[in-house]
Amino acid sequence: MNSKLKFYQSIHFKIALVFALMLMLTLEIVGAVFVRQLERQNISNFKQQIELPSYIDNSLANQVGRKNTKKANRQIREILTEVNNNNISEIRVIDSKGIIRGSSNSNNHSIVGQRTTDNTVKNVLSTNRSHSKNIYDDSNHNRYYVNVVPLLSNNNT
Repeated sequence: MNSKLKFYQSIHFKIALVFALMLMLTLEIVGAVFVRQLERQNISNFKQQIELPSYIDNSLANQVGRKNTKKANRQIREILTEVNNNNISEIRVIDSKGIIRGSSNSNNHSIVGQRTTDNTVKNVLSTNRSHSKNIYDDSNHNRYYVNVVPLLSNNNT
């Protein structure tokens, strides 16, 4: 019994214990840095995947700028149905007055023609600057990335 106690009190055991603890600490730090870098890379890849091509942005901007809203809304609906991206749950097109002109969600076409109530959209319309945020839905435990981008139009026909 006394020899076991001497082993735990010896300098060899203490040096081995310090090295083992330092190795564990180093592995924890490297693992944490690796996981954080991987998370950033995945988020960056996701943001690139959900970005609409510029020709769609330009087409939507031209339609929002048209004076004939009925024709423009029909064209907006057609453009939004052509967007085939499984990562995007809904795209809404809202004009400078805050009126919803189109939605890519076929179950949500009843909101077309109504004024938006989203404060984020109203802020983007007033500042003309993009805004993005992450939302966590407690009811279904899903994360959503919301990106509000102003469409700039040169066409007023």
